[in-house]
Amino acid sequence: PNLLTDDPSATIAFAYEIQKEFVKQIDEEPIGYKAAVTAEPMQKMMGIEAPISGVLFKSGDYSNRTNIKCSRELLIETELGFETGTAITKPINPGEVYSLMECFYPMIELASPNLTSQPSGIDLIASNSASFGFIKGAPLNCNAVDPDSINVNLYHEGTHLHSNKCNTVMSGQAYALAWLINQTISLFGMVQSNCLLMSGSVGPAHPGRPGQYNADFG
Repeated sequence: PNLLTDDPSATIAFAYEIQKEFVKQIDEEPIGYKAAVTAEPMQKMMGIEAPISGVLFKSGDYSNRTNIKCSRELLIETELGFETGTAITKPINPGEVYSLMECFYPMIELASPNLTSQPSGIDLIASNSASFGFIKGAPLNCNAVDPDSINVNLYHEGTHLHSNKCNTVMSGQAYALAWLINQTISLFGMVQSNCLLMSGSVGPAHPGRPGQYNADFG
């Protein structure tokens, strides 16, 4: 159910408390965190003034599966994911964030709000920000490839769906990544080493449909 339907006075802080309880009840260790609703126009539509975050689980890793069957409605998004090389316990700034990363990945997110009606930002937070699954590509070195320079194209059955550069997420990938790290520290106290951090959708989300998808990160 949508949280605001049950409790119209629910706040963002309360929604994150529900998300924490939701995560506790899943019998699985989190392997990372994701940023969502990073675009300001979408934030306004959802009644919030900042991005939101959610938790990733190992069971959501579809990287080795070429065929995905799901009874839930999925959204297909292209993103970058970063893997921490060390534990992070204090807030950081965008200028230092890449030095703390082991590598980064081209990624597809399989998002699924799974709510009874069109969600608000508060509804999404409470239900773990549409976290469902993801697909990782081959690792890349932040010192060898500038994440902001990557242009992403997504295709479905050969039809071009979008072309977007990775620097369009918030004020750039380093800014988005630093925001997610600081957000996670504020909620959970720290970011573990070897933690996967998905910095937000590059381009729009597309309804998942039968057929073949291809994402080209250059």
